[in-house]
Amino acid sequence: TNGGDTATITAQLPVTVGAVADTPSLSAGTLDAQPGATTDFPVAAALADLDGSESLTVTISGLPSGAVLSAGQLGAGGVWTLSQGDLAGLKVTLPSGIRGDFPLETTATATESSNGDAATATVPFNLSVDRDMSITFSHAILPDGTQNLADSYVVGEGTSSTQTITGATMDIVGVAPSANVSVTYDAQGNPDIRLNSAWGSVRNIRVEDDQPRNVKVTNFVDAEVLLGDGGPSSVSVTDAKDGRIVTGDGNDTINVRALSDTIGGAANNQWIVSSGAGDDVITIQAASNGRTLPQVDAGAGDDTVQITGNSVDQVLGGSGNDRISTDAGNDAIDGGAGDDILDGGAGNDTLLGGAGRDTLIGGTGNDTLNGGADVDTASYAAATSAVTVNLATTAAQNTGGGGTDTLNSIENVTGSNFNDTLTGNSGDNRLEGGAGNDTLSGALGDDVLDGGAGTDTASYASATSAVAVSLAITGAQNTGGAGIDTLIGIENLTGSGFDDALTGDAGNNALRGGAGNDALIGGAGNDTLDGGSGTDTASYASAASAVAVSLATTSAQNTGGAGTDTLTGGAGADTFVFAASALTDAQAVI
Repeated sequence: TNGGDTATITAQLPVTVGAVADTPSLSAGTLDAQPGATTDFPVAAALADLDGSESLTVTISGLPSGAVLSAGQLGAGGVWTLSQGDLAGLKVTLPSGIRGDFPLETTATATESSNGDAATATVPFNLSVDRDMSITFSHAILPDGTQNLADSYVVGEGTSSTQTITGATMDIVGVAPSANVSVTYDAQGNPDIRLNSAWGSVRNIRVEDDQPRNVKVTNFVDAEVLLGDGGPSSVSVTDAKDGRIVTGDGNDTINVRALSDTIGGAANNQWIVSSGAGDDVITIQAASNGRTLPQVDAGAGDDTVQITGNSVDQVLGGSGNDRISTDAGNDAIDGGAGDDILDGGAGNDTLLGGAGRDTLIGGTGNDTLNGGADVDTASYAAATSAVTVNLATTAAQNTGGGGTDTLNSIENVTGSNFNDTLTGNSGDNRLEGGAGNDTLSGALGDDVLDGGAGTDTASYASATSAVAVSLAITGAQNTGGAGIDTLIGIENLTGSGFDDALTGDAGNNALRGGAGNDALIGGAGNDTLDGGSGTDTASYASAASAVAVSLATTSAQNTGGAGTDTLTGGAGADTFVFAASALTDAQAVI
């Protein structure tokens, strides 16, 4: 119509509203733990919708391999899945041998049971694993009964603080109220521990960690530092009287400056050091009065051990190429396997090279040098005067500048900077004279005779049959009665008691035939030819031009083609042979 009428129609329409999951609450706390330990796992989660229509699950990822939660299921990729009920009292057990930070992530998921709608919350957090360091201070009161104070402090990695132990903490009989110990840590948790006052009131300190550390300890009576494997450690102990240091398999550095304890026996001055495997550097400065007693086991690796001061040392190098040196005192050094350098310094020392090509330096004093297996060298390079050494002598021998030494299983000898006499044995020897005018006698065997600087002599006086030796030959030569020898830096020759052939080189040589009917050939240069006893021959047959020789002249004479020579005929019927020569005073030839 065209009026103002209204018509209304009403109907019911179906509308379906699906359930929507609410975001759950989730939190994670700080997790610091030690390897191998079981600790609370600080994760909490709860549903926001409490009408019972939702279920809650929690996943945790990032735990180190071998870590085990007290509830839940471990799935693929190392992800743990837990229910809400699993979170109550949840704990984690960590494997041993781990250290460091492990980033973790936990996710809580609320799921509607009616339609599977889900809402999640995720929280990252960190697991920090470190074996805490134990530092223990103690004091023993003697002689009126033993009373012990033991305060232990546990230090976690990353601690940066100063703890001071004062008289209030140490308030027992015999401990000075003024005792003050500072323990300061760097950013890596490495301690610097110092007794600042009342020295001796807090006697002992023990630092222990199964990880490598850098540790400094100062001013205690007894210092004990025990560290573990896994990397290099550095230990510095200053002004302590005795102690024990043990490190692990890294390349460790250990420094000890010892004081002397005049009270009690040897144990009060004993330092025991064991550095384990690795290329370690160990330095011990002994007390000045000789009471310090170092005992060092350097373990495997190429180690360097240096002990200075007047002390009685015992050092074991272990396997590896070690360099071990001690100072004054009667020391015992065992190089173990490897090519070692052992230096006993002053005192009556016992050096054992062990397996490997070792160099043994007895120093001053009456020493025993035993090279052990392989080819070993006794060195007298640091001797302050000439030495006389005979490798064929196994009993004690007076070496002169090196004391009265006993040499066993030694194949080579290095002389001093003076005029040495070095003699080999029936084996293959290397004799090095060094500076000075040396006499080298290889004896039997295939020897290397190296005169070094100075005017040196190779002597074959002890040969058991005739020798033929030429200084003009630079390589190995068959001498006949004394093996196959190599001569280096030799200017003079002394023959045997038999019929020898001695030949010089282009330099100035002295050839001494000794007993027997010898042939001497000086070569170029200004030579001295001494036939010795027997019927000897001086030959100029190889002269490059005419020679003129007067047998009536016993001093040096210019022969022309073969230099200015001195000829000594000796007691026998000697013969002088010349090429293109002018011979005067022939009536002197007998």
